[in-house]
Amino acid sequence: MKRFFLLPIFLLLGWGLQLQAQTCDVDTSLPDSVIVSPLPYQADFPERGIQDTACVDGYYETTIQVNIPNTITIGTSEIAITQVQVTDQGITNLPAAFDYSCNPPNCVFTPSDPGCIQIYGTATAADVGVHDLKINVLISTGLGTLPYTLPDGSLVAGNYFFTVQPAGSPNCLVGTENIVENAFGLRIQPNPFSEITQIAVDLPQGGAYNLRVFNAIGIQVQQKTLNFAAGQNNFEFDGSDLPVGMYIFSLQQGDQAASGRLLIQR
Repeated sequence: MKRFFLLPIFLLLGWGLQLQAQTCDVDTSLPDSVIVSPLPYQADFPERGIQDTACVDGYYETTIQVNIPNTITIGTSEIAITQVQVTDQGITNLPAAFDYSCNPPNCVFTPSDPGCIQIYGTATAADVGVHDLKINVLISTGLGTLPYTLPDGSLVAGNYFFTVQPAGSPNCLVGTENIVENAFGLRIQPNPFSEITQIAVDLPQGGAYNLRVFNAIGIQVQQKTLNFAAGQNNFEFDGSDLPVGMYIFSLQQGDQAASGRLLIQR
């Protein structure tokens, strides 16, 4: 039987009821231990969260898989979950040009059936920026109905950052249909950082790679060419001249690319 503890209860989230007939495909192969995929972004786990970037004038969609457990544990008590339902408030901070839908269509998720949520739309210039999505849900349990807005920063760690960039930003360039994203591994330590951080990359081949860094509204703030050998490489990133905030960088050689997030705090 699936069990789940209160601390990561945000994984029970649903995403909203929509009138449009947009449908996502449910991944029925998720193990019981996976309650939602992807997990929310955390600085120590930059590979989590909504990794796809929406681009102005380009159609976008991304899917969240939901797999509700049978119980949660509150204190020393194990409480049965009946269902998780999105409230009328739905997703807070979702840009105006975007919509969302669920499978099942009523956005009521039960322990017996996995489901999914799809965010979709075509971004406009007014949507550019980083949007911290908050999900309003009602969790029905043996103790009654519990309202949550998740992630909340205390009960729930992490964020679902949803990034919209102008045309011409990373992943938004015309003619990039054949670029393989996340073609190699990246690790950033520390992250967040104040001035200097180290980026480790595991590259399939050596040669010159193009590094580009963009701020939260998609403006390029750094660009340089770096030469690497095949295999494990490390390089220093200097953000001392950049303001506090979140940045997106891409490292690319030909049709091989990977991207990540940098958090500067002081």
